[in-house]
Amino acid sequence: MRSEILFEAKDLKKYYPIRRGVFRKTVGYVKALDGVDFQIHTGETLGLVGESGCGKSTLGRVITKLVGNSSGYLSYDGSENLLELNEKQFRKYREKIQIIFQDPFSSLNPRMSVGDSIAEGLRSFKRLSSTEISAKVSELLESVGLDPDIGYRYPHEFSGGQRQRIGIARALAIEPQLIIADEPVSSLDVSVQAQIINLLIDLRKKYNLSYIFISHDLRVVNHISDRIAVMYLGKIVEISSSNQVFNSPQHPYTQSLISSMPQMDSEQSAHISPLKGEVPSPINTPQGCRFASRCPRVMPVCRKTEPILEEVTPGHSVACFLYKNSKT
Repeated sequence: MRSEILFEAKDLKKYYPIRRGVFRKTVGYVKALDGVDFQIHTGETLGLVGESGCGKSTLGRVITKLVGNSSGYLSYDGSENLLELNEKQFRKYREKIQIIFQDPFSSLNPRMSVGDSIAEGLRSFKRLSSTEISAKVSELLESVGLDPDIGYRYPHEFSGGQRQRIGIARALAIEPQLIIADEPVSSLDVSVQAQIINLLIDLRKKYNLSYIFISHDLRVVNHISDRIAVMYLGKIVEISSSNQVFNSPQHPYTQSLISSMPQMDSEQSAHISPLKGEVPSPINTPQGCRFASRCPRVMPVCRKTEPILEEVTPGHSVACFLYKNSKT
């Protein structure tokens, strides 16, 4: 495991207010993130998985400050708390933390040429001449497997996979160190997904990038990630190396997720119950463990007390009372 910590989050929370009535009075909150802790090391890919609505995409937007009014602690390379910075103060970190969006079509301005979309960040953050910007745009297009002469064309002229390559080039333009990849292949054909994943792996090695790779596809996450964090209802319930999470999942939720994957080895998944029931409401989260209502191994303590994320074996942390006394 790499020792240098590039990014760290502690007790990260994001609540969306629910407003009703003529005066739009706040009557409650949707707890999209409710106490998230993790670290990312330099050159590492952290995969983030979980069911829809668990808070994965919100986490990516909080890190990049695309949504505000969050609480907790975010630190980039030992910096001050990023959540306490205004937009002007955060600007110097924005060029170090970029995001690749899920939909490569809606994330590109249809009225801007491909070259202008990629050059926009260069003009904002880098002091380059027009000639240098043009050369950099061509270099970036080539680095993502596209013809460097397509800069004058517009997003609607390209396929979904090509548009996502353009989005990746745009994210790379101002030389970030951390890239949030928010479901970057979910809207693409399976054959194109593999190409984009391999491209991201190659770019990570070439530019020494770190990724937070957000996806609901466990196989994709396993292929690209060094470590995997499993989220459930606004919290991380398990985090460890990709190999450990897939071959020795500890949390009952992780076990059920993996057993529900198609073409799993029957002997490995036969003793694990598939997921049943619905995710509780993020507005009124249940007392105790949030997975208790769906857990096949639930105990009385699970319905009363919320477990905390603790290391149960070296490098493997789980939020579950089944391992309360197994820490080594």
